[in-house]
Amino acid sequence: MLLAQQPDFKYRAALPKVSSAGYYRINLQPALTAKAREDLADIRITDAGNNTIPYLKTGDLPPSDRSIFTAFAEVKTSDKTDTSTVYVVRNATGVAVHELWLRLKNTAVSRHITITGSDDLQKWFAISENIEMGTATTNDDKGYYQQSITFPASSYSYLKLVLITNTKAR
Repeated sequence: MLLAQQPDFKYRAALPKVSSAGYYRINLQPALTAKAREDLADIRITDAGNNTIPYLKTGDLPPSDRSIFTAFAEVKTSDKTDTSTVYVVRNATGVAVHELWLRLKNTAVSRHITITGSDDLQKWFAISENIEMGTATTNDDKGYYQQSITFPASSYSYLKLVLITNTKAR
């Protein structure tokens, strides 16, 4: 696919191959937008057959309160002590996050979670402390459940979750 300017396509930029149907976010490079109209109305996306592909600009989208699910890559997991487990995940999107879903093994123990954020994996800043973990919200037949954790919106590059149980393993 190509990203080009109308009417005679003087300027072109290649786009990555589309792997599946759906919406894709395309970052326009300054070298192309500098030559386009201010409102970008002369930008076109065409396929290999030079057919125009419809698209929406972010500003054209209607306001939405729907959440977008993003799977975060787990950077590392460690047992801090025998009463806590530490998970570090990367927020590569840079979008402010206010809710996480965790997939955990079923338990009947009291747990709390503390969430901190960092942009460099060195300095960590408190986001929310001692969040009480509720009961299982979605059980599956393999002994797992999903737990939703809400906290103040944060756009840190890394989030550290410390799951704390009140009892030691015997």
